[in-house]
Amino acid sequence: MKIIFILFFTLISFKPVFGQSFYFENDSSVPIVEFSLAFRTGAGADPELKQGLTNLTAEMLLRGTQLRKKSKLEQAFDELGSTIEMDIRSELTIVRASVLSKNIQLFLELVKEVLTEPKFDSQEFLKLKKQITSVLLSSLGSDAFLAQRGFDHFFFKKHPYSHYSMGSLSGMKFIQLVDIQNQYPKIFNKNDPILVGSGDTSSDVMEKWFDSLKSKLNSSNYKQILPAFQPPPQLQVLIVDKPDRTQNTVVIGHIGKSFKDKDYFSFYLGNFGFGGRSFNARLLQEIRVKRGWTYGISTSMSAGSQPKEWSINYTPTLKDTVPSIKHIISMVNDLKNKGLTEAEYLFSKKNIVNSSKFSSNTPSKRVENKLIEMALDLPSGFFSNLGSEVKKSSLKEVNESLANNVYPNDLKIIIVGDGQLLKPQIINALRISSDNIFVKNYKEF
Repeated sequence: MKIIFILFFTLISFKPVFGQSFYFENDSSVPIVEFSLAFRTGAGADPELKQGLTNLTAEMLLRGTQLRKKSKLEQAFDELGSTIEMDIRSELTIVRASVLSKNIQLFLELVKEVLTEPKFDSQEFLKLKKQITSVLLSSLGSDAFLAQRGFDHFFFKKHPYSHYSMGSLSGMKFIQLVDIQNQYPKIFNKNDPILVGSGDTSSDVMEKWFDSLKSKLNSSNYKQILPAFQPPPQLQVLIVDKPDRTQNTVVIGHIGKSFKDKDYFSFYLGNFGFGGRSFNARLLQEIRVKRGWTYGISTSMSAGSQPKEWSINYTPTLKDTVPSIKHIISMVNDLKNKGLTEAEYLFSKKNIVNSSKFSSNTPSKRVENKLIEMALDLPSGFFSNLGSEVKKSSLKEVNESLANNVYPNDLKIIIVGDGQLLKPQIINALRISSDNIFVKNYKEF
């Protein structure tokens, strides 16, 4: 999975947490401990021809250690009342774990064994590759998957953000066991890992274990560094060719915002008024309520250490696909040139302020917030300060941000559907050159 952080940032009201790598919150309400251990290398570090390498490497750690085969390892986790899984994102590899608090010490030692004494058994490697290949093949049946995969592939081109965390069918063919062995020290090393958690144990227990773990990790100095990303400034269309669709899944988007932009909050508010998950959002009113072109439609904002995309997602019927795209482009133009109305602005601000308290009202939410703050070197407390920061944005500031950061002429449009039917309709409706319309068979993803 790529990093998709729909979060909030300002440069002035918070204290940065640069370099902080440990946070634990005691919570004795239930006899469970949960924690996430993050390493600052993710799917973006995969070689272009071996996408899925980081995910395979992480999953292989759960396939046996130097002391236990896979079956014995799974039995040991089960007996402790625990779970452990790998969460791979563009720039992070995260070990997610939970255990009954009475077994915390035994569990921590078992996790340390998994992370520092991998077996990399050749037979388990072949089985895992086969399983992941099967999942990738199955995913081709999902139009939603193909639309997002198509967008990442088309929008980010060969930038690391284009990498799907589970990899690709071609990547599975190229990856060998030696690649796993070489990738392991790049990911699981003592180069600034992060531990966050909560539950029924002390912070001292977790921090002591974290220090002990780091002392046994590799000393590799590898650091994932992403190149700058800038999509081509023109309207382009990719049709993921999948014939016989009665509905088409559509993603429309362009470059997004950085958390560190001074007008991020203003743009966030403007985005909510246009396409937030609200029945009053302009997109839903225009595309669903007035025209009945889709059941649901919304915008999303994503970023990692760099801006990713601002995008619109919906599923129209075949006959409504091209007319709806044309109308949405017109609406994006309107958003840039006219911004929000005062009524949209006031509603959006009230909604965001009232709901902001729920972003950090449980230990698990606060811990996850901390993980993202630390991973991206964001200021501490931006979740809890969301309401107050949004409240500062005036209508003028919101509309100025929309005018400066909405790019109708640079939209990338991805459609999962019949290329033979859709391509001539798009040329006629959007008046764009056939050179800017690309068709790719869905099986190539």
